Amino acid sequence: MGAINCGSSHYGQKNLEYAGQYAEVTKSIFDIQTEFGKANSYVESLVLNERTDSRESLIDLKSSQEHFERAIMSAKSAKEKIQKMQLTLQPLYRQNELHKEFVDPYSQRDQDRAYEFWNKMGMVPGKSESFDQVKLALQKDGDLEYLKILNSKISSLRNVLKDLLTEYSKESVKEDAMRGKLQLSIRDADNKITALTASALTKISQVSTEITSFCLIEYSTHTSLTGKEISYEEYSVLENEQKKEAQNA
Repeated sequence: MGAINCGSSHYGQKNLEYAGQYAEVTKSIFDIQTEFGKANSYVESLVLNERTDSRESLIDLKSSQEHFERAIMSAKSAKEKIQKMQLTLQPLYRQNELHKEFVDPYSQRDQDRAYEFWNKMGMVPGKSESFDQVKLALQKDGDLEYLKILNSKISSLRNVLKDLLTEYSKESVKEDAMRGKLQLSIRDADNKITALTASALTKISQVSTEITSFCLIEYSTHTSLTGKEISYEEYSVLENEQKKEAQNA
């Protein structure tokens, strides 16, 4: 998540290599979002151009396809980097004492209370299945279980992106764009573009909530490499006085 190398704590047992690997994963996830956004920006340009300049609309269509391809490649990259993280962690988790240090603290903190606070701060969505999934995964088998879920969600997102690219690559979509009626065929469900776009947006939101939840839970559960213990209230978008008001609301 941004500049936060989630997972660099755990009593110094997780080294900087692991922290760097997680940064690579989150970078790939943000790359998915970026490329997906660019692809849809070109789709909107197509809608604006298709009735006045069919040549320009076809250029927009081609550009959108290219960015969908890049989003798919970024998803593939994220999965590969998750696998590297799992290989880094597995030897550590085989050591009983380390496994206990990694996993047990997740069950010793009041994660539900922390969630209520972060929800008030507008940092996590209300009634979040994704947050609960991450919480339970960490309590079950720490980062390894969480990475399984994240990998599965990214796989699901990648499949939808591939289906979306296939839909935009159909000859019928190209013909509609040339005739200035693609926006009408999308609206009238003559293709699966609306349904697949909605699905992709939902899956991107789920992945975003999961990496957010992991960062907040992990950071407020384990001591950092500097030895600092941080309570969940310290992760807030508000100043101290505002935080007190929010907690009392």
